[in-house]
Amino acid sequence: MSLTEFALKRNRLTLVVVAVIVLGGGAAYRSLPRSEDPEFTIRTALVSTFFPGASPERVEQLVTDKIEQKIQEIPELDYVASESRTGVSLIYVNIKEQYADMRPLWSKLRDKVEDARPSLRTPQIPSARRGTGSAWPRAGTDCRAAERRADRATQVFEQKQAE
Repeated sequence: MSLTEFALKRNRLTLVVVAVIVLGGGAAYRSLPRSEDPEFTIRTALVSTFFPGASPERVEQLVTDKIEQKIQEIPELDYVASESRTGVSLIYVNIKEQYADMRPLWSKLRDKVEDARPSLRTPQIPSARRGTGSAWPRAGTDCRAAERRADRATQVFEQKQAE
């Protein structure tokens, strides 16, 4: 006699067994410990630098390489990966697994980004910061060029409207 035949011939027993399994599973699920906000350690930071209008090669040469060299001085790093796009430099910084307290390491990262700022050829807006509303700690720098272009565009627009 197969399991299927047994279950069909003794359907009441099968229903009782299924009910016991479902109720036991529900009770086990309800007794599981859970946290409202489970803790997990974020070990990757993103350093984003904006250089509007620059080609990827120029961004890498003038921004990415210089910031990456400074960041690589941090001994707790696992690895650093970077990506240069048109007008944007993205540097992913990964911390080794053995470190539990990340706050001092993110502070070191911000300090290294600030240390790299004088070696950049374009004027920078001071903005090494941790991201808000995101799980990614960030350290960012922005070029003033975009701000100047926006101001100039506003002036040209106002002049044309006055004419």
